[in-house]
Amino acid sequence: MKKFNGPSFWLRYLIDRDRRSVPLALRPLYKKIFFHSLRVLGTPPNIFRGKDFNNKIRWSMLFDQSADTVVCSDKLAVRDWVAARIGQAYLNKIYSIWDDPSAIDFGDLPPDFVLKTNHDSGSVWIIRDKSSVDLPALRAKVAGRMNRVYGAEKGEWAYSHIHPKAFAEEMLSAPEEGISDYKFHCAGGRVAFVQYISERRTAQPSEQIVMPDGKVSEYLLDSNFRKGSGFERPIEWNEMITIAEKLAQPFAYVRVDLYLVYGQIRFGEMTFAPRAGCYRGADQAALGALLALDRANPRPPLHAAW
Repeated sequence: MKKFNGPSFWLRYLIDRDRRSVPLALRPLYKKIFFHSLRVLGTPPNIFRGKDFNNKIRWSMLFDQSADTVVCSDKLAVRDWVAARIGQAYLNKIYSIWDDPSAIDFGDLPPDFVLKTNHDSGSVWIIRDKSSVDLPALRAKVAGRMNRVYGAEKGEWAYSHIHPKAFAEEMLSAPEEGISDYKFHCAGGRVAFVQYISERRTAQPSEQIVMPDGKVSEYLLDSNFRKGSGFERPIEWNEMITIAEKLAQPFAYVRVDLYLVYGQIRFGEMTFAPRAGCYRGADQAALGALLALDRANPRPPLHAAW
């Protein structure tokens, strides 16, 4: 990441064309988005005219705020929201929920489970055999994550409004099986494309970008993954598309993550600002063209402090 080492960064912000077009109530949030883009990519946002994937994500971070965004960013609260729209059958089993990490009782959990926090991204611990894990050290890691405010410096405003909790849920796959992610990127309530991620348990997970009709494209969204080749359209594909679009209906943009486990569809999470709109790669323009955002009709700001 680049460091701010002089007034030129602030000058770029003060003369920035987008900044002058952003409503005053959203200027503090825009400033975070602006400087995060400079730090990560070395370029400022172009949220009103930029047609690439990153700029459309940044636009939605500013102009698609709602109370449901907070609910659906919370990995626990979203479960009731999802159940009301598609039913309980798609939700994974939860063993326990804790407000205080010191209260985590590993003795009450099965030998294998997945431990998560609800208020951030990346706090996931896959426990295949708890007897081989340093449980006090794991509890300390969970406590550290629960004490942080995630995403605020990047403009991912929704996470700061979630009360941190830890929870343990059922393992979705056997150790030898692994699991594949189907990430449905939706705009205007329709699936624009699917990011299929496989080989998670290897040193080099792979990604393929799949169109709603199940055809594989040549695009790559996330340069952290290598380009894969193993996608096969599952027989549950149309049902997965339907589920993703039902959940995406209220939002200008959202990514709906689903898993397919032994022929059963399982809900993962919903993400509104993947990578805070700072992906690298040559295909950002092509993928952005697939997101049909109506940027002419933004929502009013939900809260001036955000």
